[in-house]
This record gives sequence, C-alpha cells and structure tokens, in this order.
Amino acid sequence: MSDESNLNCFKGHFLNEEIDRAKVIYSRKQEEFSCLIGQQPKPRYSNLPRDELGTSPIPEDVTGADDRLVALKAKGNGDCLFNSISILLFGDENRSHLLRLLVAEELYFNRSFYADHDAFNDAVASDTDFFPAVLFTVALTTQGDKKFSDTGNREETIKEEAFVVCEVRAWSSLVHIMAMSSVLCRPIVSMYPSVQFKYRCLVNRVINPRTSDTSATPKEPLNILWSRDGNLDNADGGWYIPNHFVPVVLADEPDSDTQHCLSISKNSTPKGKQQASAALKKKIILKWKDEFPWLTIRKEGDAVICSVCIQVPKEAGNTQFITGCKSEKKETFQIHAKSNGHLHAHTALLSQQKPVRETMLVQSFSKATKDLDERDRKEVAVKMTTAYFVAKEELPFSKFNSLISLQKKNGLALTSTYANDKTCAEMVSVIGKLAKEDLATVMADGATDAGGTENETVFCRFVQDGRPTGLLAIKLSSMHMQKG
Repeated sequence: MSDESNLNCFKGHFLNEEIDRAKVIYSRKQEEFSCLIGQQPKPRYSNLPRDELGTSPIPEDVTGADDRLVALKAKGNGDCLFNSISILLFGDENRSHLLRLLVAEELYFNRSFYADHDAFNDAVASDTDFFPAVLFTVALTTQGDKKFSDTGNREETIKEEAFVVCEVRAWSSLVHIMAMSSVLCRPIVSMYPSVQFKYRCLVNRVINPRTSDTSATPKEPLNILWSRDGNLDNADGGWYIPNHFVPVVLADEPDSDTQHCLSISKNSTPKGKQQASAALKKKIILKWKDEFPWLTIRKEGDAVICSVCIQVPKEAGNTQFITGCKSEKKETFQIHAKSNGHLHAHTALLSQQKPVRETMLVQSFSKATKDLDERDRKEVAVKMTTAYFVAKEELPFSKFNSLISLQKKNGLALTSTYANDKTCAEMVSVIGKLAKEDLATVMADGATDAGGTENETVFCRFVQDGRPTGLLAIKLSSMHMQKG
C-alpha cells in the first residue's frame, strides 16, 4: 500500500474512532522511518539545486552561520513543508507522505500539548503586545482557524489540524512545524523574513520537540524558511504573505560532522524584570488589549508605553506614554487614545510606512528575479543553438544530451532542463517554422534637428532569401522620404 493510501486509511480510522487500527498503521510506519533514518548518511546539500529567490529573504537575525546560508529548491505543490524536511533528511522529496502520517499521529494523540505550546506562552511573555487567542490562530491553517472560530476549543482545533495534514498537497502551518520537531526529536529553526509582521516573533523562532533523548548526542537543528513560490506582491499597501516552505542549509558544507547550530537572536532581559513585565501584562495588557492595541510594556517592566507615540515622539508631544505610564486606570488609556498627540502620531506613522515595493526585501527579490530570468534566457539560447547545430549537421536527436553535457564540461552553467532528445525535436520544429515565415521587426523614434524640423526615423529588419536585411527610412515633416 502506498503512503498516500496509508494516509487515507489513517484519516478514516481517526474519523471512525478506530484508534487501534490507526495505531497499527502508525507503528508500522514509525518502524519504517526509524530504519530509514538509521541507514541514511547525511545528504550532500552542495549537489542539490539552490533556490535563488528563496535565499533572498533569509532573515538577518538568524545567528551562528556568518551569512553562509542558502535555500534549496522544494516543490511548491502543497507538500512543501514535508518536501523540505525530506530533502534535509534524505536529499530528496520521496518521504514527504510518510512524514505527513507521522505528524498527523503526533498532533492527534498530543492535542493538549500543542493547544498550549511553549511558543505561545513565550510570545505572550515577551516585550511585544499580543493577545493569546489571536496568537493561537496565527499558527493554524484555514481549516483549523474555522474550527477554532466555530468551537472555541483549542484541542478540537488541533485535532482538526491532524485531519488536515492527512490530505496530500494540503497547506501546512506553524502547528505542523511544532509537531514535526517532536516527530524527529530535534529542534527546527523556523525562519520568517524581516518584514513588518506583527506576530513575527511567534513564527521566527527555534521550535523544540515535545520530548528529547537526553542520553543521546543533541541533534543538529533543521532550518525551514517561510518563503514564496512566485514573485512578491509589490502593489501599494501589499504585505508579504508566505505561500511556500524551503529548506535552508550552510552554503559552505563542512567536511566533518561538526554541528553548526543556528538560533534566533533575542534581547535578553534580567529575570526579575521579566517577572515584573509578565505580572504587569497579566494585570493590564491582557485586560485592555482588545480596546487599546497600542499598549505595550516598557523595557524596564514597570510601566506601559504607547507603541505608536514612541516611534514619532515629535508629533506625539509631551505625554507620559512615551516616558512610561504607571497608571492602571482604564480612563487614563481612554484619554490618551482620544488625545490630539496620539492621533497626530498615528497619522504621521502611517505616512512614513513604505509600500512593499520600496522595501529592501522586494528589491532583493526583484534583483534575484532579473538575474534568474537573464540566466534562463541565455541557457535557452544555448540549447536552441545546439538544436540548430544538430539539425544542420543531420545528427540524430539522441546526440543533443551529449552535446549539452560536453558544453557543461567546458564551463557553461547549464541545467538538465530541456536537455533530452524530445525537447531537441521540438526546438528544431520551432526553428523550422520560423525560418519559413515572413518575419520583420520595426523600430521607430522621433526627434527635432537643429533647424527645428521634426524627423521620424524608422528602421525595419527582415529576412530576405535566408539572410537578415535592414532598411532605414527617414520621414521629414515635409513628408519627404529617404531610403538607405
């Protein structure tokens, strides 16, 4: 039975509450996975294709690699999270369905753990301002979010996420990365690009497994980037919305088995101040967060500030919500929310925000896209010329792949795409059709000469008797024509 069929049976057993049958499938697949892991040496990532676009948004706050990180290509077919993990473990995407089944089992039988995962608690206790119920939905898929909206029950929502992961090509979310870490018994570095996403600290972090083997040597973390399959939406008011996961590895692979652990940098705070901050959040932030979303804790942990006014103090004016307000009265927050200073600061902050197309992230995406397009254009041109040579010399199409390999050995950066006899035949067919057609290109431009006379220049290039021919025409304002 294929892994996809096992997934369907596995989900059916869960839905019918046939838990014992589901456990039989899981035990068999868990044993299969353990054997594969035990026999598999660490893949040589340098032999795998890199994702140039995926490398661009790797965040700068990932420490420990000294700018030597690159993204590898993973299929964007909905299985991208599991494809990425399979690549990191085995060097290919063949175990993605097996990983789906193991993650589904982990979520289903450990719902309470993932309903109250440490990542949620850590984010709430941080210096940023979050509401727990909203944080939980950030970690869910669309189906899970709907389930939580309908029931308000976290454990039932995690159960729904277990059903979601049983569907081949269904999108994944943070909660699946959490479960994947536990399945593998190793940390996963979840990397989220450096963009203005309010809940970034929840998804840009190291995810630790539910349990770990203290007797064994700690395993090296796996790195997953929240990326995009396709270009960025650079329209005015657009936001970075990830729709793809890719694996991230060291660009310079070490020859030894030395571990290179990455981490997400954080601002450290003394333990006493962390306790004061958490206590004040519980008393004020969580109480008034819905009504006053700009409330945040001051770094010292003894007062609250306005996250809007603190960014544009000149427009906000003289207010205690910049220096630190120690009041716990709701009326104080209501007065500040309606004050002219706060309203002016809010307007000024909005005017300073750049559209997505002006950010460094988009600029890096655009440059990577242009470079990639140029390389693709040059590569297709080389292969079209090679196909023409095959036809001209009356060679068999089977020689096409060998000629491409020869050019690669001579130093040309060519991929295996379109490097087969079938593609060669198609290229020759296209070239033959173009050679028989009457094709022409026309370029026109206008300018004024020193005497103020308008000149219109038209240049036409076409094929005549199998040779390229050019014709230049200058059209004067007097309608006089000259040819050359």
